[in-house]
Amino acid sequence: MQKEDETINKSSTEKEPFQIYVMKDWASKRKNPNYHLFHRHADHHQFTIILRGELHCTLLKKSHTVSEGSALFLSKGTYHQFSTNGSCTYITILFLPQSLCFQCDQTDDLVFDQVPPFFTFDFFIHRPLFTMLSRLDHACYQAKLAVAFLFIQMLDYPTEAPALSRHEYWFMAMVQYIEKNFMLEINLNEIAASASISPSTALRCFNEFAHTTPYRYLIEFRLHCAQKLLTTSDLPITEIMKRCGFNQPSRFGQAFKSLYKKTPRAYRDAHRIPQKRSSPSSI
Repeated sequence: MQKEDETINKSSTEKEPFQIYVMKDWASKRKNPNYHLFHRHADHHQFTIILRGELHCTLLKKSHTVSEGSALFLSKGTYHQFSTNGSCTYITILFLPQSLCFQCDQTDDLVFDQVPPFFTFDFFIHRPLFTMLSRLDHACYQAKLAVAFLFIQMLDYPTEAPALSRHEYWFMAMVQYIEKNFMLEINLNEIAASASISPSTALRCFNEFAHTTPYRYLIEFRLHCAQKLLTTSDLPITEIMKRCGFNQPSRFGQAFKSLYKKTPRAYRDAHRIPQKRSSPSSI
């Protein structure tokens, strides 16, 4: 399954074995608002190959620059955000651990669980595979080959993941609380309580890691979820609004347009992903 540009790097609960996303010349397009939002992929590991330019990947307070010809791996559940200072072209493959099963019902996920949540390596030295991926065209077997190569690379990496600091642990606990409760009326006190810290400490944590406030993060996460439903479902816009924690159509429309530069209806019309429909059964 191959997608482009606006649908890249969304948090996903879809159970597809492979999801392939191609970002072509990032600098030449309007920046996707979802990029600056810290997010994770709960079920899928992420494998990204840089075909041209440089990509900056931030994991909480740590920032890494990945250059042309290199690749990065992010294990499932790892919070991250992408940015770039110039033009950048890359391919991202999200994959379920079991998608690499060979002769058994499930992959030995210990290989993935024991490596650090993030690492990079030189991919360009494998020129034929790099060239093949640069010409990727809706070919799932190519993704499986690339991820199988990644699987082999991971065998050489250390098995201990770095420990989180207190502030990192608090921030991740609050973000996970927002992810689970964004559709409800939640406030700063409740967000802070999810990490057993004071509201003032919660504000400092969000400013330190996400450079925003808990409330603003909550609103942007709600909008992110609404944007996904607008493009992937047939739900009425009013129902999407309610499911994403908004009670007033005017506030929802204003906030959505401020972030995505279009009204919810106009955005759906411009970016709708066609729904798969089952063929009628034969009689």
